[in-house]
Amino acid sequence: MVKPVFFSQLKRTRIRMYFALIFVFVTMLIILIFLAGSYKQNLIDMRKKELQRQVSISLNTITPIINSYENGSISKYEAIEQVRELVRRMTYRSETMDNYVFMSTYDGIMLVQPLEPSLEGTYQLEARDSDGNYYIKDLISAAQSPEGHGFVIYKYPPPGTDNSGEKLSYVLGLSSLECYLGTGMFFNDIDFLFKKYLIGPSIVILASFISILLLMFIYLQPLTSCLKILLDTFHLISVQPETCPAVPVAQFATDSDEYEILNGFEGMLESVFTYRHELHQSEKKYRQLYEESQGVRILLDRKGIIRDVNNSFSFELGFSKEELIGQNFVSLVLPLAKETIRRIFELCFSETYTHAEDVDIYDSSGKVHTILFSESFILPELPDQVLLTGVDITNRKIAERQAEIQREQLVQADKFSSLGILVAGVAHEINNPNQFIMSNADLVTGFWKDIRVVLDEYYDSNGDFSINGFPYMELRNKVPGYLNGLTEGAQRIDKIVRDLKTYSGNNENGSMVRVDLNKIIEASINLCFNLIKNSTDNLSVSLYKQLPEIMGNPQRLEQVIINLIQNACEALEDRTDELIISSFFDYDENSVEIVVEDKGVGIPQENLEKICLPLFTTNREKGGTGLGLSVSKGIVDEHNGQLIFKSQPGEGTTVLLSLPSDEKQFYSEKGES
Repeated sequence: MVKPVFFSQLKRTRIRMYFALIFVFVTMLIILIFLAGSYKQNLIDMRKKELQRQVSISLNTITPIINSYENGSISKYEAIEQVRELVRRMTYRSETMDNYVFMSTYDGIMLVQPLEPSLEGTYQLEARDSDGNYYIKDLISAAQSPEGHGFVIYKYPPPGTDNSGEKLSYVLGLSSLECYLGTGMFFNDIDFLFKKYLIGPSIVILASFISILLLMFIYLQPLTSCLKILLDTFHLISVQPETCPAVPVAQFATDSDEYEILNGFEGMLESVFTYRHELHQSEKKYRQLYEESQGVRILLDRKGIIRDVNNSFSFELGFSKEELIGQNFVSLVLPLAKETIRRIFELCFSETYTHAEDVDIYDSSGKVHTILFSESFILPELPDQVLLTGVDITNRKIAERQAEIQREQLVQADKFSSLGILVAGVAHEINNPNQFIMSNADLVTGFWKDIRVVLDEYYDSNGDFSINGFPYMELRNKVPGYLNGLTEGAQRIDKIVRDLKTYSGNNENGSMVRVDLNKIIEASINLCFNLIKNSTDNLSVSLYKQLPEIMGNPQRLEQVIINLIQNACEALEDRTDELIISSFFDYDENSVEIVVEDKGVGIPQENLEKICLPLFTTNREKGGTGLGLSVSKGIVDEHNGQLIFKSQPGEGTTVLLSLPSDEKQFYSEKGES
């Protein structure tokens, strides 16, 4: 509640004010005591210096007599008597009274006491002051100290009184005469002056303190009454913010201070309430526009800390406002975009940011959203913060990327279609002369067998002879090899032509037939033979002989295997690097497995998860399109299979192509029959 809190604060303020006044009073009193004490100490120091000066004058006066005694001119008794006569006449006027110099022996015999002559010649060693202190012994101890002089404080009655007063005496030892000189002064006047300078100002300070309190009570009472009314008014405003309460000024006289204060406040309150209402409505309107805007709105300070976001931004990223506010905006941005957002900050605060820029941001699930920031504003009331506005174009980017992929796929499909027609035509054109070569090669082989009998008889009768520049006996052994090579070459051309026809075969509807994957692997190797031969000398092929057939599209599966072989060959750095192609049947998983393994450069871990993404390639400068593995994965998915990659940089890559089989069902049906 506002009212009790304000009243309690008001009471605490008044209490603090009173305590402040008391503190000032006590502080001034302490300072006064300190100054009075310093003044007293200064007086005491002045008295000490005066006592030392009087004793020093006395010493200078009697020094010739002491010198005479020390030179042996006079006896000790004569010297003491002469000194006594001089000391008796050594009187002076102090600040409060006539004073004198006294003299005594180290044994306590009083030699000179001008104010009390009756004490001269008496034994005073056991004399005590009013506090019971042996002050004569103290005086003798000071005179016989290593310094030979000193001050002694004791209680002694001033002349003409019986009341003891505090007296300070200074004594100087005359070691050669075994006596000491001294003089003293009383402190009664110093104590009087100390009290005089302390009590008088203290009374003045106390009177001032009381007067200030009375004035405060008299003149602040109207203000206190007004404050209570104002607090009641503020309390009503906090309870009913839509209503402007009336200030009760009528209860005061029109010429009173309370009326003037409250009347002025009432006018001010009406103006403030009007402005407050207008500001509230304006804030409500703009807050609604800000929150319900379809675009992204984010308020950042100069350090990139998020100060506010609209509902659209938090909804798109899947965060609550509380989670976003206080975070550094750069922490939400992808690493590659951090420098971009820092540049945007600098341009925003330099008021030169005028162009749109894409920024990739993580949402709460780790997915990436693309925000197009197009405008920025530095609000006048918040000069250290910038408002960035933008729109989430993630779906548009995805659509554009998909359109690009489809365009590339259409281009590639058109290329493959044209290539298929071209391959089919070339295969047909090659096949005709190749068939002629194959048939004629067999015919020539038969001719050679018959001709060789005649030539051998001729050789036996006439010896060796030349055929086209070559000796017959040399040709006799080589011609069969030539003819055999011609036949095998034609047969290889025939196989390549058949594989090309199969690869470019017309299967546009993608129909599934029973496929022998081993034959597809062999055909793929045959088509890639030249690439393999130029890439490695270590090709290892291991095909499972009893590999069951599967349902699939032979042309599309061959496209996948050819792509895997091509990628493996491109990864090999040296002809000694090994390329392994194998097939086997996994009975537990009921799947046919094809493995293409290379001992090449390997794939970095950051790229391993992206190699099947459309248009992703690390060989674009070598003509890579980034569609090979993407298309291959699509084909494998059509066959309900899996394409699994395992790789370590510098150690090579293993690709596992797994396709489902109905082999178990086949064995089960066979067993039942």
